[in-house]
Amino acid sequence: MRIDSLILRTAVRLVLPLTLLFAVYAAIKGHNGPGGGFIAGLITAVGLCTYRMAFGQRAFFRLLPTHPRWLVFAGLSVAAGVAVIPLLRGRPRCTSAARGCTSSRRRRSTSACSSSWSAWRSG
Repeated sequence: MRIDSLILRTAVRLVLPLTLLFAVYAAIKGHNGPGGGFIAGLITAVGLCTYRMAFGQRAFFRLLPTHPRWLVFAGLSVAAGVAVIPLLRGRPRCTSAARGCTSSRRRRSTSACSSSWSAWRSG
């Protein structure tokens, strides 16, 4: 489906880069809290759907030359890897090894992890 509107096409050309930039910001800012990656994915999807409505399917596949199924496969593979790799190393599922917050034998308190994370971000 393509909506033939000069105003929509002009607006999408201006707004799409800002939408993708905001999606990157949402992913980076919310990576340590709930929903950062999910919201970033929603923002990206809305921007790309608007682009496809404004310019059509051919222009969309020129912008994104891979089939969306491959993107879904890549995302699910990354999610599965994040869940499985710590299990193969003898750690609990979906834990972080950043800055010594987790150990294979004992785990520090969450306040120690958050304080070391804050110190790492500020310094």
